[in-house]
Amino acid sequence: MKIVHLNTYTQGGAAEAALRLHSALMLSKVESKFIALYKGRCTIDEVYDFRDGLNPISFWFSKIKNKQRTTNTLRLSEKSGELFSEISSVWKVDQNSEVKTADIVHLHWVSNYVDLPSFFKNKLKIVWTIHDHFLFSGGFHYPPIWKGFVSEEKILEQKNAVKVLLEEHPIDIVCPSENLKILAQNSGVLSKCTFHVIKNPVNTEIFKPLSKEECRNKLNIPSENKVLFFLSDLIQYERKGFPLLKKALSQLENEVTLIVAGKGKLPNKIGKVQLKHFDHVKDKTLLNELYGACDLMVNPSLDDISSNTVIEAMACGRPVVTFNTGGIPELVTEVNGLIAKDKTANELANTINSALKMDFDENAIRNKAIKEHSFDVIAAKYLEVYNKVK
Repeated sequence: MKIVHLNTYTQGGAAEAALRLHSALMLSKVESKFIALYKGRCTIDEVYDFRDGLNPISFWFSKIKNKQRTTNTLRLSEKSGELFSEISSVWKVDQNSEVKTADIVHLHWVSNYVDLPSFFKNKLKIVWTIHDHFLFSGGFHYPPIWKGFVSEEKILEQKNAVKVLLEEHPIDIVCPSENLKILAQNSGVLSKCTFHVIKNPVNTEIFKPLSKEECRNKLNIPSENKVLFFLSDLIQYERKGFPLLKKALSQLENEVTLIVAGKGKLPNKIGKVQLKHFDHVKDKTLLNELYGACDLMVNPSLDDISSNTVIEAMACGRPVVTFNTGGIPELVTEVNGLIAKDKTANELANTINSALKMDFDENAIRNKAIKEHSFDVIAAKYLEVYNKVK
């Protein structure tokens, strides 16, 4: 069986989950190929750049046309406070030789890459793991903060187009959380599709428990303080909740050091809390050490489908404090963390204080990750789906 994965990028949360599945399938001796529109510096085996297969004239024509389109959607996204994408694309992915010869084409995050109106008309067996609301929302990946910049007519037009396409060409849709499955099913857009829930994978050989003391010494983090860890691609991205965490810091009972990993400018201290800032962390060894150095991972996301950071923390044996939002409660139990009752700085601080007093079992947390998210477990579940696709 030959599986061809399509994802626009090789970076970002959805790309990370997709690449991990690709790696898991290869370890299970499945023929798996990953074709990104932008491969970047990814060095994983069998990962390719779609544009490498284009002739120069076609490449430059499509690139210029794509630039014009994405400039407009990025402008609308910035004004709306959340990413908006069109369902069409200038790239003809269905003409790729690997796609044509695939037993299963597995879509992931494919905005500005796969042209949905033409792609679904091909006689391909398709599985789509959706990582946000894009497929059923009319274009927004998450609900916009500010409405009105994208017309309701445009949103409805895209919703109806997807609905018609997938009524004529129904596919299998995988959701990484039950929460996303319910949202997608209730949208009325995907009524003919078959749904599955499979959690995101994590490489438990890379993400594993490390000595807290050794990690702190290596990273020059005070050993006497309680250490919290916050991770986000963009620190100030409002949906990821860092502004609330900042407010909560003043209400913490312990002497605390906060590790922050992500792009953005930060002071050396927030109130009495010392900050240790690492820029966007790509190196998995360093990321594992950051998890290893902390007492508690804080994930104050205000809306999230799933969370690679929660799963990674789990694999490293570290507990998590988070909000009751999206699919996150499906990942966090009394074994591996606490869920704040309300999305407020006060409640976040109270929950962090409570968690820091608790004695979590590192091995139990780790075992939960292995049982629910390890490569062999997730690969087996996807193979069940692939074998049932009509």
